[in-house]
Amino acid sequence: MRKPWASFSAMIPPSKSLTCCWPECEKGGVHIRLRSEIISVERDDEGYTLQLNGETVAAKKLVVASGGLSMPGLGASPFGYKLAEQFGLKVLPTRAGLVAVYLA
Repeated sequence: MRKPWASFSAMIPPSKSLTCCWPECEKGGVHIRLRSEIISVERDDEGYTLQLNGETVAAKKLVVASGGLSMPGLGASPFGYKLAEQFGLKVLPTRAGLVAVYLA
């Protein structure tokens, strides 16, 4: 039976993906925030200050995983693109990049 990639990837819950990375994140002192709305991000010589829904967080480095515009049904938004532009990063125009992949 052939299955499109989207169906295959849906079989691996995000919690399992995170479980694989968790030990290395702990070793590196990484703090992961799930289901946190970022209200604002400011940058200074010390790193970043994030205003989240209900708390302020300081960080030396920042990784934002906000999904891509191709999957709005999964809650993806242009937030990551806007944040990149806020800090002067060049954002290329988006274009279709997902194609069906079938596993035999």
